[in-house]
Amino acid sequence: MGGRPAPLVEVAGLLLVILLFSRLHAAAGKDVAAATANAMTLQSIERALHLDIALRANQWLTEHPALTQPAVYYYRLYYLAIIGVLVWVFVRHADVYVKVRRTLVAMAVLVLPVFWALPMSPPRFALPGVVDIIAEHDILGGHASRETENGQNLYSAMPSMHVGWSLWCAYAVWYALRTSHPRSAS
Repeated sequence: MGGRPAPLVEVAGLLLVILLFSRLHAAAGKDVAAATANAMTLQSIERALHLDIALRANQWLTEHPALTQPAVYYYRLYYLAIIGVLVWVFVRHADVYVKVRRTLVAMAVLVLPVFWALPMSPPRFALPGVVDIIAEHDILGGHASRETENGQNLYSAMPSMHVGWSLWCAYAVWYALRTSHPRSAS
């Protein structure tokens, strides 16, 4: 499949991708009214399909305060898993690194038009009764604001890139191990 790219070139390229993604994502779909309306539409579809678990999951988590802080850490620090998997594949499975890195970049590029076209409030903003545990237990300093001027876009909840990045991590590990450990990758 190819060799390992030069580490400094790879880091510079990935930093450029992260910077561009962050800038374009921060500028996407900031219409709060549209984002809330889209979230409520999705919630009504989930309710009709009996898939509306956001409120119950949030209530369960707020009833278990010992799990709240670890959940916020997991929510906020997911990027460490991405970096860890990327570095692991780069170091241990150089033959597949370029393919899994391209897949990661393609995901970032493909999700941006969706964020622009379909702003969506996360359940913690849109659903009545949901406690915003991210704002209450923010580990990055200060409280998570609903304002979009802080360089974040809080109104691009679908597709959930937390789920997307987690799926990418699973894919990258599976793809890297499938040839060297075929029994564990089947």
